[in-house]
Amino acid sequence: LFPYTTLFRSVHAMGRSDSHPKQRNKTPVIQCDIACYKVICEQAASPIFTAIDVETGMCMAAQIEDKTQSMQYLSTCLQQFLVECGRTHAVLNNAVIQSNNEDFLIALLTATATAMSRRQSPAYTSQAEGSIEHFHRTLTRQVRALKLKLGNSYNTRLTGKHPIMPWMMKHAAYLLKRYATNL
Repeated sequence: LFPYTTLFRSVHAMGRSDSHPKQRNKTPVIQCDIACYKVICEQAASPIFTAIDVETGMCMAAQIEDKTQSMQYLSTCLQQFLVECGRTHAVLNNAVIQSNNEDFLIALLTATATAMSRRQSPAYTSQAEGSIEHFHRTLTRQVRALKLKLGNSYNTRLTGKHPIMPWMMKHAAYLLKRYATNL
């Protein structure tokens, strides 16, 4: 009985391991990135600005049409997110915003959080931004589930450029922020 129980527990305990463990340092880190959401059987992908507070797991997502024309909108979204996370005033000087070396992200973060210190991840290393990469996978799954449910409920096919998609991105991040247990 004992070997069977041990084998049973070990097989059922196996699952997909998280290759990007959460950071446990004392300095609050907010990771930001641009992801692309592409609907199956469509050519174009929609850019999504994402951010996650590594310490608390709070997250946000905003779908945009064009990076260059959305700077003010994304700056406002990021400022609201920082307020929601409690990263303002006294805490602001201790927090770090992290992104990759993309010029657009550097300009956005510079415009948004002048009082915060910034750092860029080393080039070509997604491991340095493990929390945001894990969030991208989770967000994509949540959006896919919402899209399928909405499409089935109204007997319609939603494309990536459908007017409801920007709302769906924000709503998926809202649901994950409030109800997910493993971010």
